[in-house]
Amino acid sequence: MIQMLRHSIKARFIIITVGIVLTVVFVLTSATALTSARLLKEESERQLSQSLSQCAEMLSEFMKAREVSLDIWSSNPLTDAVFGDPALAMVFVPSLREYFSKIREKEPWISNIFLIEAEEIVYNDSDAFEFSEDSDGNPRGMKMLLSAPEKGIFAANLNQFNSELNKDVIIIKRRVVKNGIAAAPKFIVLMLDMETMNNRLFGKIQIGRRGFISMAAQNISGDMAVAKPAGAESEKQYFSEAAAQWKKFSDIPNRYRSIVLRKQLLRDYSLTLIGAASVNDIREAVSYLVSLSVIMSLLASGFGVWSAVFFSDKVTSPVFKLIHTIRLISEGDMNQRVDVNRQDEIGMLASVFNEMADRLQENHLALKEAEKKYRGIFKNAVEGIFQIRPDGSVVNLNPSMAKMMGYNSPEDMLASGYKITDQTYVNPEHRRQLLDIIKREGRIIGFETQFLRKDNTAIWVSLSARIVTDGGGKALYTEGSAIDITEHKEKEEAELQRQIAEEANKKIMSSIQYAKSIQDSLLPNISEVKKFLPESFFIWEPRDIVGGDIFFAERLEDGFIIAVVDCTGHGVPGAFMTMIASSGLRKIIRDERCHDPAEILKRLNAFVKGMLHQDTKYALSDDGLDAAVCFVSRPDSQFSILNSQFPILTFSGAKMPLYYVHKGEINVIKGDRESIGYRRSDLNFDFTAHTVSIESGMSFYLFTDGFTDQMGGGEKRRRFGTARFKNLLREISAEPFEKQRRMLTEAYDRHRGAHHRQDDVTGIGFGLK
Repeated sequence: MIQMLRHSIKARFIIITVGIVLTVVFVLTSATALTSARLLKEESERQLSQSLSQCAEMLSEFMKAREVSLDIWSSNPLTDAVFGDPALAMVFVPSLREYFSKIREKEPWISNIFLIEAEEIVYNDSDAFEFSEDSDGNPRGMKMLLSAPEKGIFAANLNQFNSELNKDVIIIKRRVVKNGIAAAPKFIVLMLDMETMNNRLFGKIQIGRRGFISMAAQNISGDMAVAKPAGAESEKQYFSEAAAQWKKFSDIPNRYRSIVLRKQLLRDYSLTLIGAASVNDIREAVSYLVSLSVIMSLLASGFGVWSAVFFSDKVTSPVFKLIHTIRLISEGDMNQRVDVNRQDEIGMLASVFNEMADRLQENHLALKEAEKKYRGIFKNAVEGIFQIRPDGSVVNLNPSMAKMMGYNSPEDMLASGYKITDQTYVNPEHRRQLLDIIKREGRIIGFETQFLRKDNTAIWVSLSARIVTDGGGKALYTEGSAIDITEHKEKEEAELQRQIAEEANKKIMSSIQYAKSIQDSLLPNISEVKKFLPESFFIWEPRDIVGGDIFFAERLEDGFIIAVVDCTGHGVPGAFMTMIASSGLRKIIRDERCHDPAEILKRLNAFVKGMLHQDTKYALSDDGLDAAVCFVSRPDSQFSILNSQFPILTFSGAKMPLYYVHKGEINVIKGDRESIGYRRSDLNFDFTAHTVSIESGMSFYLFTDGFTDQMGGGEKRRRFGTARFKNLLREISAEPFEKQRRMLTEAYDRHRGAHHRQDDVTGIGFGLK
């Protein structure tokens, strides 16, 4: 060996080259390993801190959303109904259960929902959960639950409520709100499964290859509840071992065995997030770099030996020139030529090579020009262009096609190994139809279908394609173009839906307009009424096209009757009720010839209850009305006071008053506090009859509460109010009745301003000369 090194430059060159390569590789490997270990540790710490911050924001927003949801549920009418009459509460329980079941489908972390009144559970959303009983017979843990704060959250274990269960939950409790007022002592309680929350929110978050995020909360009993991450990896087992020893947040160490731990407390909640990173992630990365460096050193050493042998041979130097020139040409420098002034075989080889290089340069220039044109068209085309193998794998595509399918570039799409298969189509049958047409006709143009993009959203495309075959007729690939027609399709669909909605709206409005004409026909003819009551006005302004108010006027042999009725509801439902009320009044007054207002109201009560079957236990509705009835008799009628020279007004009201102005003073006769027709309305109730002797200059008024209850007054949002209404009547009572009507409507509109009309408004004013 020593003799060979002494006499052979080639051998010495080989030894020196290998030594240098090995030394450089060793130094670089060591420096890379140390630097990588430091950088990986810093990156792991940064990623851990960043992940904790992001997850803390995510968890905080999640908990705020749950608190908002609980406030909404607490004010839900179904919740209020379940807290109502126990005999009726069970009627609403299925609806409330269905309401919460839809919420559970979207929020799988919900463990249970309770409605609690005093210490009694009036609603339990889960059949699988029951409270154990304490020694005093009360639900286990109920006192602890009721004493818990009404704001914020707290954690507990289900065994504090049921000894057979063992699961950590987060509990949010809110007092039930009705009409903006907290009801006491009624609560809605939400239990959230900590492990399900943790897995759903943070299960897919990884720190390195093995790291993860978990959440923890301070149990109301003083212990610490920690959500165990799903999985059997050793790091997660170590985490579970450590978590079993923690009693409070300060017990969490910075490191346990092979995991690094960091924690972040949530400012607004008694929760903390724990981030765990694995030390093995860094070790494996460094080991991989060291192994790769060793392999590279071996390869580099072999290359050094080969290079030393090859370039040490002076005989092959002309060949090296030729190789060098070939390499330059292959790299794109087509102007290179071999300069070898020899007459031997190597010289002939160089001459032939130069001739070949000339022809290659000419062909290369022509090909480059053609490729430039093709690439410009291919790259800048608006439509997507593609080439696909028979197995669905993509051979080539342009940027428009990649963007259409949800990728940043063709390179990204090709690197993903994307294939166009049945799963690419929203309707897989379309792919089979397209392939059948191409096989049968050789091409297809304008085939419309839907593709699923990378993010699983659907787009409409118009495809044109053909099959490219080899000389033997075997299919090589399918090439074609795709145009995104999603916007066009969406406009078509939107236009179709608009036309359908417009047609449906026309039919509905036509029906409602027809209903208005029917309701108008139920009202008295004002011109006819003016013949026997010229000193009068009538206001009938439904909130919607049709309404739930109606007035009645009828001339009789011994006087006339005036009535105002305010039925349950507005719009179409209220209009149906007015038809019942109008029919009842006509039957009682015309057919039964009853003129006594108190008796009219009593019979109308029985009529409405009977028509709606609300006098039975199986009634499906609970609707009714308020009303005021006035009968004005002649002095000589049976209703007049003996020897009275003035007409007599007899009034009875069901939760509706009579206003009258006499000698500049406003007087109010209140109706009885009993409504008509409701299930709770008493069939045997006798309404009170009030009589007023009518003198010259007196004005009488009947109005529904839609006038006084109207909100307005700008941003202050105040009711018109009874006091203001009475002052208004007193001020206008001396004016002609048509002017009174105009002044009333102007005052109403002025008060309402930009606010929407809240209720139907109906009123009658009259007097006798």
